[in-house]
Amino acid sequence: MAALSAIDARSGQDLRTAARVAHLRAMRTDAQRALASGASVEAVQRAVSRAIEEVFVDIVEADLERHGPAPGAFAVGVLGSVAAREAATHSDVDAALVFEEPAHRGWFEAAVDRWKMAMSALGEPSGVTFCDQASPVGRYRDALFGDVDSIASTWSDPERGATYRRALREGRFVFGDLAVAEAIRARIEVARSPDVRRAKAEQDIAEATDNLARFARAEPFDQRVPLRAIRKALVALLRGLADRAGLEVTNAYDRVDALVDAGAIDPALHAEVRAVLDDVGRLRLLTQLKANCSMDDAATLDLVDDVLPKSVDPRPDLEEMGRRWVAVFERLSKTA
Repeated sequence: MAALSAIDARSGQDLRTAARVAHLRAMRTDAQRALASGASVEAVQRAVSRAIEEVFVDIVEADLERHGPAPGAFAVGVLGSVAAREAATHSDVDAALVFEEPAHRGWFEAAVDRWKMAMSALGEPSGVTFCDQASPVGRYRDALFGDVDSIASTWSDPERGATYRRALREGRFVFGDLAVAEAIRARIEVARSPDVRRAKAEQDIAEATDNLARFARAEPFDQRVPLRAIRKALVALLRGLADRAGLEVTNAYDRVDALVDAGAIDPALHAEVRAVLDDVGRLRLLTQLKANCSMDDAATLDLVDDVLPKSVDPRPDLEEMGRRWVAVFERLSKTA
């Protein structure tokens, strides 16, 4: 990343932070222009994801220049929407940090705290999200922190273990020792039972189908449902169908393509499912750009019209869009 790496760490953290802020602003300006010109939503999301990842990697690199070297081998990965290349302009970074030696935990905990502070300095609403597998958090998020053995030991838990395996399997290791990344991936493969994977796929399909049906029950389409929830349910259904078919695909658009190629969904649905992903992706991008924050839980169809920039032309017919989504959900659920 030329704009960031050109700034030497010795020239001061403020200058490096300013470069990161400028990089994110440029990404958002480019995304807005691309959407206004009719560019592919898929392409915009991929570009946005790369830019967010670049800033995160720069934070890790700069921290090691100043506080390193690390006491032992480790690997850092991005997970979630950034790894899947589906991020919106104000998405946070779900990240994984896997290290080799349990004795080094304290050093890496301090490093993570510094990375979070560096992200907060950018004015981001959420920053870097990690989840310690030993912490008492009630709800698991797709982020990991721990040594290889302690993380692997949680995989005996059927539900939580499956979530860890998926998070790491679909993650993208972006910094550190590839040997550590390969070690954790090898442990994942050993732990992945075909029966457990199939059971998890069927569970995901059932839950996603129920959620999509619930969204569709209202007439017209329930416009109070957050866009994030709609997209999450659709992506979960596509993921479950891909897992059922044994397809190793991470990006939602790529999953649709692979499912059609494998005969797992009706080819007639190909363009329609991608269109729904485009609709939701475009609305999320536009509302985040307008509000200058994630708005993921607040951005619902009944608020979109107020939030969308007046320059958006043609303005979407949200009721018609909701009806079209319902039709696609119903047909896709029958496939499941």
